[in-house]
Amino acid sequence: PLFVLVRIRAILMLPFTDIDFFLFALLYVVIMWVFKFLLQDEHYPLVTSVITSVYFAFYFRYSAALLGYVAGSYLFTSYLAKNANHKLWSSAILFLPMILFKLHVEMPFIYFAGLSFVSFRAVQVLLDHDYKSKISFTDYFNFLCFIPSFYIGPLDLFKRFSENSRTGFTQMNPVN
Repeated sequence: PLFVLVRIRAILMLPFTDIDFFLFALLYVVIMWVFKFLLQDEHYPLVTSVITSVYFAFYFRYSAALLGYVAGSYLFTSYLAKNANHKLWSSAILFLPMILFKLHVEMPFIYFAGLSFVSFRAVQVLLDHDYKSKISFTDYFNFLCFIPSFYIGPLDLFKRFSENSRTGFTQMNPVN
């Protein structure tokens, strides 16, 4: 029922190359507008992460690699990076899949479309993260995988993105 407007395909869908992308984008906007009137702003990050998860589950061939990277980088940034106490080495660890890809190391199970963008976003969180505060996994997931910017950017600051998502439904306005 939720997928009536789009065909379920297990292919790597690059933006602007298939009608499915535009149909899913339309569905995304409609769902967000419906929830704007049903839920409070505090639920915006959860709604966004659920829609993003559905997108990756049904429309993204390498969703396991992406979700593995997001979970691994979250655990590293939240719990291990502060013990390393060296931003350069910690950044290199988060860039490791991208480095291996650029060196043509055959490990297709860790590669996915958007790897470089997600890696840069993960490093940005690592560099700006204050270890006294805890990062929410939902906020981290949304920041790395936010569908409207997943393939084409722009890069953003984690703190600003998280603050904006706290008032997400309120900030949704029709185009002027």
